[in-house]
Amino acid sequence: METLNFLPSQWQQKFIEEFVASDRQRNTLVAAIGTGKTTAVIHAAHRRLKEGRNKKLVVISDFQVRLEQWAETAKAKQIDLSLAFSEFEEDGIAFSYSDLLIDGMFNRLIKYASSGGLLVIIDDVNIHHKEAINIADRLLLENQTNQCLYVSTTPLMGSTIDWTFNIEREFFFDFQALALPETRIQIARFAPSIDLASRLYAKTNNLDDLSWRQFEIFVSKLLESDGYEIELMAGTKDNGIDIVAVKDLGEHGLFKALWQAKKYRAGRKIGIETIRELADVRNEHKASKGIIVTSSFLTSGALQRVQRDQYILGKVDRNDLTAWIDRKLFGHTS
Repeated sequence: METLNFLPSQWQQKFIEEFVASDRQRNTLVAAIGTGKTTAVIHAAHRRLKEGRNKKLVVISDFQVRLEQWAETAKAKQIDLSLAFSEFEEDGIAFSYSDLLIDGMFNRLIKYASSGGLLVIIDDVNIHHKEAINIADRLLLENQTNQCLYVSTTPLMGSTIDWTFNIEREFFFDFQALALPETRIQIARFAPSIDLASRLYAKTNNLDDLSWRQFEIFVSKLLESDGYEIELMAGTKDNGIDIVAVKDLGEHGLFKALWQAKKYRAGRKIGIETIRELADVRNEHKASKGIIVTSSFLTSGALQRVQRDQYILGKVDRNDLTAWIDRKLFGHTS
């Protein structure tokens, strides 16, 4: 995306000016999906680097496609943001939260931060709240000239952040608005993530057009965006497991869910035998939970079994899946 001729909206201009001038270690940008957070942040970062307020840039985000969007937007402002873990000599480097779990990687980042002048952009803080703040605290402690910008789609409650730039006006685009060409033309200039959102939206309305494998991959991406470590099975002879999803719940330990994906037409329902098979697989692998996800629905008997064993079994039917995608796109919680 070309951003060199970027004409900021009113809120973007206000944010850029206030953040460039900020001398606080912790700063926060709160704005809704589709408003152009990435573009505004990169423009502010470019000015800070150009004016010598910071020396290097680090971006931490949720998953790979978002890192690529950050890098592409940065490149348009002549900021070389490396996606290679071994390269710390560019203008900056981008990590996913899971990258920092690789043996020795976080220590390398700490060493990188020790020389000071680092601007750390921490994305998706609304998803990784506690983890994001812990990362920032450690990097800021390493050198007091380092600074952090939290980027979130919702206000951060109960944190130790000492300065918040809160966008008073938040834009929400409904499904119909996203589909309009004039809307996409208007917001694509400001939001690199809109192409990703549009593809996700298209799949929402065309679940029946996906192949069974595309359906599995799609669900794995949704799980990944919710902070899970994902293992996508090969697709054949998977013994009833399509996706293994693991999340570290901190003091509550590791949560491991086995997902079985059933790409069915809407009129073909998931029966009780499938749920029994899922329960057996969960028991065999001693997972926290077995979850069925389907483009269809469950029979009454299958639904009763899931409800009966709700602490070890779960379901995501077509309606649940639509609500999940709605939440990922627009932050809707109901």
